[in-house]
Amino acid sequence: MPPCKPTGRGLIALTPLVQSEEHNVIRISRACELSQEDVLHIAGGEHTGIIVNRLGTEKPSDECDVALSFCVWLRDGELKKQERRLLRFRFYEDIELSEKHASAQRFFKDLVSSFPKDYVSFWKRILKLMQNDYGALYEVEVDAEFVREEEKIQMPDPKAYDSGSEVEDVTVGHVQEVLEHAYPNGLSVEVIAEAMRCSVEEVMVFLKELEVAGIAKQLQNEWIRVDTLNIGGSASNSSTSAKEMSPTVAIVTCLFVEKQAIDSIITDSTTVHRYRSGGDSNIYTLGWIGKQRVVATKLAVIGISTYLITFLLHSGLDSR
Repeated sequence: MPPCKPTGRGLIALTPLVQSEEHNVIRISRACELSQEDVLHIAGGEHTGIIVNRLGTEKPSDECDVALSFCVWLRDGELKKQERRLLRFRFYEDIELSEKHASAQRFFKDLVSSFPKDYVSFWKRILKLMQNDYGALYEVEVDAEFVREEEKIQMPDPKAYDSGSEVEDVTVGHVQEVLEHAYPNGLSVEVIAEAMRCSVEEVMVFLKELEVAGIAKQLQNEWIRVDTLNIGGSASNSSTSAKEMSPTVAIVTCLFVEKQAIDSIITDSTTVHRYRSGGDSNIYTLGWIGKQRVVATKLAVIGISTYLITFLLHSGLDSR
């Protein structure tokens, strides 16, 4: 059961649940009171309100409202190891499902916007995010485990994304790719030109070409990729109750083609695109894959760490 809602900023407690060289699980949660026998450290100064507990006796739980997993490379001198990190988000029961997903997505973006370089910074960032915002969220459980050699996910060289040099021979395909990275957000012509390192006039020629082809369209002062698979959307006519219709699986994608591939296998689907000029747009497709009620979304990869976000794997949620 969720804890009581603290008044004001309340207390944020960090509790280790599993500690080893290969596998660690840490729970960060809101608390209304302290259990003195569990407390290892009480922070002060700018970190007042943050508590570090001793190794807990509770076992990690797979139950959550939203889960996001991703992989990172960790270096120790010449040694390089890949670690999978799973974030399990748990919200207060009176929070709407759509708000849970939007909040978890925003939390993840805030976490990776300037990705912490070490463990201490990583945990501290999560603690401060919960302390300063995200009042609907009462707990985040982080499960971090080094992967075996045969399980490693191949990651590209970050140098491949180096934008230090000028882009030569910009094509309509480059502009389309930028729009797809930004989707479900739109981009202004100026932002696209800056990303492509070319003139606004050149970008406009390509945008008009994409518009004629039905691939892009202008919304307010921005241009956005057209989701040709979900034009007009489709709604389910099922009379199943809201409880039974709650998704049990969530799929988070980062690439436009991934989102379209997932959407193509979802049946009885409804797609909702909440567009906001300047960013923070959301898109959700609800429907069925086999017997599973699913929700699929796509994160914008422009403006956050492309090197990390590309390897966001999937998310799952517990039906409540």
